[in-house]
Amino acid sequence: MVDDARYNTKAYLETYLLNTNLTEDNDVYHTGAAGTADSGSVTTTVDTERTEADHYWNNYYIKYGSGPNSGMERLVSHFDSGTDTLTHAAFPYAVAATDTYVLSLTSTQVNFIVCFGNPNYAVVRVFIDKDVDLVFSVGTPDSEALPVGIGYLEKVPISIFTIDKTGITGTELRWKAEAELRRVNETYPLGSLRSLERISDNEKNLGSTTLYSVTHTLRYKRYSI
Repeated sequence: MVDDARYNTKAYLETYLLNTNLTEDNDVYHTGAAGTADSGSVTTTVDTERTEADHYWNNYYIKYGSGPNSGMERLVSHFDSGTDTLTHAAFPYAVAATDTYVLSLTSTQVNFIVCFGNPNYAVVRVFIDKDVDLVFSVGTPDSEALPVGIGYLEKVPISIFTIDKTGITGTELRWKAEAELRRVNETYPLGSLRSLERISDNEKNLGSTTLYSVTHTLRYKRYSI
């Protein structure tokens, strides 16, 4: 094989989902984005630096770090790329220029792990001992040889694991993570043939803890060199 499909997929996740440099398995990172408002109202935030597509930030949470709304957060209901406007539940004070904010998947900071295969010790301990909210597990790829000169069709399993934690509902985070994974898949330029298929949804009771998971298969074409 020319390259390691799991490493390629891990790079895919770290670059486009986590937006940072992943140096080793089981490092923890955060998702979302930060910005500074140019203007707004109690229900809108306008930021000309937001260049994402329509609806990109729908169902995210916006939390202000400065200005009169500092420390408060609200759910985003709509993002209009034409006007660079986030529409959200009402803050008590109007958003003003220079007010800084962050956008997050959930109403609390989310910690991520990306690893090859299952985490290197019991998955529930990963959540409890490492204070992790979400695990992306990149499984062993299956490579199918295509006709000579075309390359390989890679099929990489990706599992998402969550549990219920204070401030985070595991089922909600699982669906948000899947939506984020699909968004990443639509933007990552990895080969000319790319698709993401949900394979299974699972819930497993482990004592008083429920582990939620969903498994996808990422398919993409890898060319020979």
